[in-house]
Amino acid sequence: MLYVTSLVLDYPACVSFKKVLKRLAESGSDGKLWSDAKGEVPMLTKLSPIQKRSKYGNYYFQGEMDCGKSDCESDGFNKFDWSDLMGADRELGKLLTEEQKKVSYPMLLHVYNDMFREYPGGVVLEGTILSVIRNIREELLQFDEVDTILKGELLRELRRFDASVEMLEKARTEQPDMGWLIDQIVEQAKNHNRKVFEIDLMPEMLA
Repeated sequence: MLYVTSLVLDYPACVSFKKVLKRLAESGSDGKLWSDAKGEVPMLTKLSPIQKRSKYGNYYFQGEMDCGKSDCESDGFNKFDWSDLMGADRELGKLLTEEQKKVSYPMLLHVYNDMFREYPGGVVLEGTILSVIRNIREELLQFDEVDTILKGELLRELRRFDASVEMLEKARTEQPDMGWLIDQIVEQAKNHNRKVFEIDLMPEMLA
């Protein structure tokens, strides 16, 4: 059995659009923001909290105490794709603590959505992987640390379009300065589009 120990980390920027925008602003104006709160910053890659042992091919969570350097080397985030997502979920899914889920789940969602970033015209995958991602989205909706705008986006990706609009209108009252972002997600929800999309950034948003 693979044991996973607790890891204390700050909640990643991907659970708050404002934190992502701050990170983009600090890096310059050539970054991208996506509707699932993934920020793409050139020349700055965030290491995945879930890694794969090069020696044994199994997965571990950063901070695992019994992981030696020789068998825990990893190619990092750029090599973590949806096939790794399934393997990691099988091995770690029921072992992750609530704190680890808050760190890893947004990243796993981004890995799944990367397929549509790379192939915008692609179809939504069905079967086991869709079930895994559906469960991840549902759990993220329960975390207080996930901001209301992102919860509205998660509902949109779950095809709960009316609930998405309702959540986003709630977010508008909480964060009136984010109306430009909320409007874009609301439009997609009203058009019954569930796929991730790139957010149009105004220059002043990154000032």
